[in-house]
Amino acid sequence: MLGLATGSLYVLLALGLVIIYRGSGVVNFAHGAIAMVAGFLYWYLTHDAGFPVWAAVPLSIVAAGCVGLLIHYGVMRPLREAAALTRIIATLAVMIILQEGMALIYNGPALVVAPQLPTGTVTLFGAAVGVDKLIILGGVLVISALLGAFYRYTQFGRMSAAATQNPQALAGLGHSPSLVLGVNWFIGAAMAGAAGVMLAPIENLSVTDYTLLVVPALAAAVVGSLSSFPLALAGGLVIGVAQSEVSRYVTAPGWTDAVPFLAMIILLLLRGERLTSRTQASVRLPRIGTGRLRPGSIMVAFVLGVLVIETVSAQWNGAITTSLGTALIVLSLVVVTGYSGQLSLAQFAMAGWGAWIAGLLAKSGALPFLPAVLVGAAATLPLGLVVGAITLRSRGVNLAIVTLGLAVALNSLVFNNPASVGDGTFIIPEAKIGGLDVGSIVYPQRYSLVVLIAFTLACLAVANIRRGRSGRRLVAVRSNERAAASLGVSVKTAKLAAFGWSGLIAGLGGALLAFQNPNIDFSSYDPLQSVNVIGDAVVGGIGLITGPLAGSQLGPGSVVSTALDNLGNSASLYLPFAGGVLLAVTLLTQPDGIAAKLSEQAAFLSHHIARLAGGHLPRIRSKAASSAQDASGTPHTVPPRELSIDSLSVSFSGVKALTNVGLTVGPGEIVGLIGPNGAGKTTLIDAATGFIRTDRGRITLAGEDITRRTASARARRGLARSFQSLELFDDLTVLDNLRTASEPSNLGAYLTDALWPAKRDLTVAAKAAVSEFRLAGYLDNRPSELPYGVRRLVGIARCVAANPSVVALDEPAAGLDSHEAAELGVLLRNLAREWGMGILLVEHNVELVLGLCDRVYALDFGHVIADGTPGEIRDDPAVVSAYLGTGDDHADDDFHPHLADTTADTES
Repeated sequence: MLGLATGSLYVLLALGLVIIYRGSGVVNFAHGAIAMVAGFLYWYLTHDAGFPVWAAVPLSIVAAGCVGLLIHYGVMRPLREAAALTRIIATLAVMIILQEGMALIYNGPALVVAPQLPTGTVTLFGAAVGVDKLIILGGVLVISALLGAFYRYTQFGRMSAAATQNPQALAGLGHSPSLVLGVNWFIGAAMAGAAGVMLAPIENLSVTDYTLLVVPALAAAVVGSLSSFPLALAGGLVIGVAQSEVSRYVTAPGWTDAVPFLAMIILLLLRGERLTSRTQASVRLPRIGTGRLRPGSIMVAFVLGVLVIETVSAQWNGAITTSLGTALIVLSLVVVTGYSGQLSLAQFAMAGWGAWIAGLLAKSGALPFLPAVLVGAAATLPLGLVVGAITLRSRGVNLAIVTLGLAVALNSLVFNNPASVGDGTFIIPEAKIGGLDVGSIVYPQRYSLVVLIAFTLACLAVANIRRGRSGRRLVAVRSNERAAASLGVSVKTAKLAAFGWSGLIAGLGGALLAFQNPNIDFSSYDPLQSVNVIGDAVVGGIGLITGPLAGSQLGPGSVVSTALDNLGNSASLYLPFAGGVLLAVTLLTQPDGIAAKLSEQAAFLSHHIARLAGGHLPRIRSKAASSAQDASGTPHTVPPRELSIDSLSVSFSGVKALTNVGLTVGPGEIVGLIGPNGAGKTTLIDAATGFIRTDRGRITLAGEDITRRTASARARRGLARSFQSLELFDDLTVLDNLRTASEPSNLGAYLTDALWPAKRDLTVAAKAAVSEFRLAGYLDNRPSELPYGVRRLVGIARCVAANPSVVALDEPAAGLDSHEAAELGVLLRNLAREWGMGILLVEHNVELVLGLCDRVYALDFGHVIADGTPGEIRDDPAVVSAYLGTGDDHADDDFHPHLADTTADTES
């Protein structure tokens, strides 16, 4: 019964999260912080301002709702077109602002709040239960029912769903999407405020603890997929009861706080997610670097760092050490978030794990300083792999939720567990390397040099990863998981590698920070530090190696913090709050971070100086691009394999999309697939290439059954595809798009690239694709810099560069004029005749299909209604009827182009 009472308050928070997510598509990580603000405001109104309870409660709840309005109109509305990753980080910025702001106002012990409800008890099932607990439980049940009915049956509920799914259409109907979203933010934040006020008498008011209430609330909301009120209700109550039972029967500390994390893990294992859908919108992500090394600049920067370390005082050396150690942890986010697009809120917790392992080894005398640090870092790599493995079945917001839950669980089970850390600190011996004392207390310059060397080596490793095969795979996964899988890139392996390397780097940073003092204080590795380090990474530049140096200055003990301390005793206390504000401003005005802005300014200055000197800076052309441009264009042939699809059926939620479909594509053959919109053409390609599950049927390639193979495994066996929406890797050049497709897919690159990435020339197939599609002049351009027709060709050339035996092309002529479509037809004919490639062509341009293909299949409502030569298909009555029955006035013109008005063709 006690657990139900606590769970009821989790439900209130979870209901607010569901309201905001249903109404805006945003998961509000600042939800617990809003509850914290409402709780402290209630305490102030009743304790200091003398307000009665009946007035303080609604005022506090309304104030929380107003905070929600400010978040919507001040932060989320300007970011409505931003990537989901950016909007998640924006709510983290609000969390930091509210949490650090309240910490500045009140930084004392937890506050005891007088109860608002009756405190008597009643006996239920032999247990004495507080009346206030029953009132809260009953109130939450009523609120859940009312909210469910309100959002299901009212006009506002329908408008809320519309505002999330299609705000343009809602505006076209005369309703303001922004107003609808604002009202949802107000209601959701008010629910958080109610939970904060009601929880205050049960759990004493604490800034950190209340902010982290978002973790069990998120766990409850995830039960209902962040959209179901009844399931969120059930999830919150179950989590509350589970925590209560664990506290009763499990004597080891920390397991109560770990319950939400375990609940989320179980849900993810049971539920999981497949690759992103074909309708995924292309959004701009933060800029990433190229990984190119400039030895001269690196040497100058390193020497300057050494000179600064050797000349400044011990105080400043301590600040430099702290900044560099924090920069290492921030650098780990460059790999996992900047390069691979996976938002991890557990990096500081991983750093704490590395510090704990290294501290245990040094404290026990098992290993001296340097081996202990290296083992601590190495021990964090498997932790990163475990986190990556757990989160393989999640992405986006679910991934952020799980990693934040992991940070809370590690804090409870390890860093705050007396069985693990004793009284919370480790006393460790002075650091020595080969008999040389490098301890930061006696020799701060030496220790700063050690950390500087570690940071420099880590930066070189990360640059090598970005420049190598593994880096291109990570960026491909970040840009588009479906497209990466279609080229044979294992999305799961890429994510595991990103988490593994990020864990190793974070563990190294945590261990080096730990040895800065003779006492390791594990209370500094609290979960909110993982949130703050995300802010540091974004402000500095989460995709650039130089970003961590700028972002690390926002933490306590950094160079900037030390400088502020010298200005005033309490000036540095405002730095974390300023960091939250700076994070929000960065997301709104400079999402690429400080390092990117400085890089742009430096490039502008270089070009300006060169122009004043009467010259210009030449554009450096990569050797691989030059080599590809010089390719002779010798015809290339692919291994001959036949694709066979037999009795294939696919359904979605009981609706049949394909029924008993069968077709074959032989070597050197172009097979067309036509049909009206919704006939199932793209569904057939998705099923054949492994992007959707099939109900029944068999798919073979060269006689091998690949029906149960993943999309990437099918691609590696010689079955490639293009996409109607292109889905190019916009963060990579055209050359690197082709490299990603053509390079070997072995796992070794994820291990060796960090030491030195192998320099490989383009494969024969890739060079032939460059020549065939005449892309030599575009290799160093990004796809976004190219005309649409060229981008279409790049999409097909990328498939061809993988050297597939069979390629499935989905609407390759979409958006092309008649001249470009004709040129495309010539290219496809060359691929079939000269390369021996089998082509499955899905195209709305029926004239192109009938004039190009050897055989044609016609689909209608998921059934094959005809197959044969183009002439047979042109005159088939069932096919003509299917096209004429679409309701399209131009369907007959499309199918019988010789009947169309030639004037329109001439004008085109």
